[in-house]
Amino acid sequence: MLHGLSHYHQGQILTLAKFTAFVKDDSPSTRRIKWLIGVLLFFLLVGIAIVIIPWKKTWQVLLQSNLLLIGEGLLLSFAAQFLNAYSYFVVAKKQNAALGFWNIFFINIIMLFYDIVLPSTFFVSSLRWYRYNQYAKKPAETMTSLVYLKIFNILLTVLLSAGLLFFYERTTVEAYAVGIIALIIACIVLLYLTPVICKWLLNKMDRPSELDSANSIKGFGFRVLKKILAAFTEFENLDIKTQLILIFLVVSSLLLQYATYLLFAESVGIYLTFAQLGALRATLLLVANIPVNFSVGIDLGDVTLVSMLVFFSVPLEQAVAMSLVSLAKNYFYALLGALIEVYYLIRSRFKPAG
Repeated sequence: MLHGLSHYHQGQILTLAKFTAFVKDDSPSTRRIKWLIGVLLFFLLVGIAIVIIPWKKTWQVLLQSNLLLIGEGLLLSFAAQFLNAYSYFVVAKKQNAALGFWNIFFINIIMLFYDIVLPSTFFVSSLRWYRYNQYAKKPAETMTSLVYLKIFNILLTVLLSAGLLFFYERTTVEAYAVGIIALIIACIVLLYLTPVICKWLLNKMDRPSELDSANSIKGFGFRVLKKILAAFTEFENLDIKTQLILIFLVVSSLLLQYATYLLFAESVGIYLTFAQLGALRATLLLVANIPVNFSVGIDLGDVTLVSMLVFFSVPLEQAVAMSLVSLAKNYFYALLGALIEVYYLIRSRFKPAG
């Protein structure tokens, strides 16, 4: 299965495979182990934070933070949640797995609560699919819509983040509006052409090849790439109007998320360049797909955010303050999601039978 590789590399690959299987395993015993690891890591982080972080200075930064900017950022993030829900509504409708917009929106908010309290993103993703399917009654179409939209969002984030790296000395939208508009238009064009390019590549790869049945890492990667390309070619089946609506929704949602980061940063005295914002967002996207949650909402994203801000020469107290503002936003959504979930549970309990 691992022909052509040294014993050292074979051992690395097998270790990675075992770790992946452990992460995906959702049996009761494995969940207990993950919970214990999460608790231990949480207390380890707390211990490190108590020693390293200048809490008095951080508290002073928070006291002097601009609450108006924080409020504006929270409103923009709320608008982004609406656009995310409507994006799935559009995709699911075209997959004949239609469910109400408000059902999607409320389920998404509830999942933000479970993101806080559960130690694995795999469980949250499965739960999201299950809750969607309760209304749609079409499991395959519901899963296809979820996977497609996730890949679509990742592609757009990578494109925009890479484009922002060219604005390495630029901090204001007004001064460089033409360049930013050109970047957004370029991303939209690339998104529109991606299904055509993927279809062309898939046709090339559909020719008989030894990699289709090869039991090797290269063969596995080849088959995964074909599945990803096949997922993107499905976008070509949407009519032009739906394609443009979906692109507009996803682009707008992502821009609102970028704006939220900038507002939260500015509220504690941090002024990021667009290049720093692009690098930060791309890295956090990568980290978000690593299924590790230390406990009570603290995950690798929080650690990465502080680390990268310090790397950008931001004082530690300001970096921690921005992370706490972002964490407060997450807790706000988690509380809202918990209240909605309680309402659903009470309603289902007292709902008349039949």
